[in-house]
Amino acid sequence: MTNQELYSEFRLSEEDKKFITEHLHQHTDQLAFSLPRTAKSKILIHQIQARKKYKSKLPTWYQNPDLIFPNSLSLEQCSSEATARFKQQLIGGNTLIDMTGGLGVDTFFLSAAFQQTIYFEKQEDLVELARHNFKSAGLNNITCIHADATQYLTENPLQADWIYIDPARRDEAQRKVFHLSDCTPDILQHLPLLHSLAPDILIKTSPVLDIDLTIKHLPGVNAVYVIGFEQECKEVLYHIRREQTLSPEDTPIHSVILNKEGIVTHKTVTTKKAETQHQVTFSDPLEFLYEPHAAVLKGGGLKTITAHYPVRKLSTNSHIYTSEAPVSAFPGRMFKILGIVKPDARSIQPYLENNRKAHLTVRNFPASVSDLRNKLRLKEGGDRYLFATTLADNHKVIIVTEKFYN
Repeated sequence: MTNQELYSEFRLSEEDKKFITEHLHQHTDQLAFSLPRTAKSKILIHQIQARKKYKSKLPTWYQNPDLIFPNSLSLEQCSSEATARFKQQLIGGNTLIDMTGGLGVDTFFLSAAFQQTIYFEKQEDLVELARHNFKSAGLNNITCIHADATQYLTENPLQADWIYIDPARRDEAQRKVFHLSDCTPDILQHLPLLHSLAPDILIKTSPVLDIDLTIKHLPGVNAVYVIGFEQECKEVLYHIRREQTLSPEDTPIHSVILNKEGIVTHKTVTTKKAETQHQVTFSDPLEFLYEPHAAVLKGGGLKTITAHYPVRKLSTNSHIYTSEAPVSAFPGRMFKILGIVKPDARSIQPYLENNRKAHLTVRNFPASVSDLRNKLRLKEGGDRYLFATTLADNHKVIIVTEKFYN
């Protein structure tokens, strides 16, 4: 089902909204079987399915019966409410230009920090959906423009306090790209235009892009924000200032973990220089083991994290930490160490149930998870967590643990 079908062929009547709300907890396959085979029924089912599937990602939208949920691809690619709310805390002023509005989730929340917001989007169906949803939510300070933002703003320059841009990270064949210059629009090419329109720019990128390389090639980076939500690194933000003169080595990189309200629950800050200069204390596994959150790993402060928390690193390249006493504030998962054994099936057997279930993680170890799981004859699951790694003395081990909740 396309966004064009959702918007142009169907509007939610009060009766439709009531139907959707009353059937949110019903199995949609059974519901579809009981409805006539019409375009309207198909759209009603889609609205129920989308709201259920993306309830945790977009809770405010879920609670508003007036909003139309677009097709699944648009929902999969959009920001979560938590990350959008975090971005709202970073910027603010009189005018915001969102150059790549898309579904409008970021615009929806960022607009609360500005007197007026100008939303650009090339796809007409998304513009119509966004315009409907903004109006339905009472967001009257957003102007929607159906146009290519770079072309429009070249011909009709506007002044703003901030520009927000989320360049498309796929090429014409829908393949993922790994460099900022390969994204659309090409920010490096259009940076002079962006600087002429606003003193501050916030760029959203995929975690796939290399942070050090992006800072090196992107002039004026004032700060980087690596955003973690739930168990994933969701996105990386680059704050660009018109007259910023920080060197790449001095650019602060913030690794933040958010709760569902977009509030920061953990934060570490590092720079390339600090990471290079920091001296790390290494240790064999002690009583507790720590695996950093994906956002912390992406942020790169894997040495300076020991300055923020009383933990020691197992080895230079392991990126696993240990301590004598529990450090509940550590940004990641914490485990109680049960044993340290050789990486073979016989050595781990005393720690496993007869079903040989365990979760396996490989860090700085000469085998893949799949190959090692087969060698150890493990099944996925259970309450044991195995970490295959290399210690500072180059000794290969498996650390047997269980989750620890302090």
